[in-house]
Amino acid sequence: MSDATLNGDAVTRATLTVPLLGAWTLDVETDSARVHTGRVTFVASGTTWSGTVVRGGVETGWWSGRVVGGAGGFRRELPARAYRSVTARAIAEGILTEAGERLAEGVTLDEILTSWTRPGVEAGELLRTLVTHLGLGWRVQPDGAVWIGAESWPLYA
Repeated sequence: MSDATLNGDAVTRATLTVPLLGAWTLDVETDSARVHTGRVTFVASGTTWSGTVVRGGVETGWWSGRVVGGAGGFRRELPARAYRSVTARAIAEGILTEAGERLAEGVTLDEILTSWTRPGVEAGELLRTLVTHLGLGWRVQPDGAVWIGAESWPLYA
């Protein structure tokens, strides 16, 4: 019996990469030929990860593929937009909503931007540009929501 599962199927091999900035990725193989597409749930070591299959297939009796954290919308190209006197939160929420992603609870982005021009590029690039301008970071949490904020690290003696 596997300690890890993907939508209930036992996982035989998995590499979970959780970067400091951006979306986590999971390269995974199950012991089943059941095809996984769309939103999936990966459970390992007591943590549940919600992501989206971006590629995968069945080969020699088992399924293998790649899952990205969230809804998989960070590579979606979004149209250009111009903003005036708007909060950073409104811009971030606009990017995430158009990409099919969602902002995590408790994120506060109250800074008012007098003007902001958003070029027509991928959602992940737009989000990176915004948070870099604000001096913040972003990442996809295990539940698939996007956290944006300042890093805080505990002191180590």
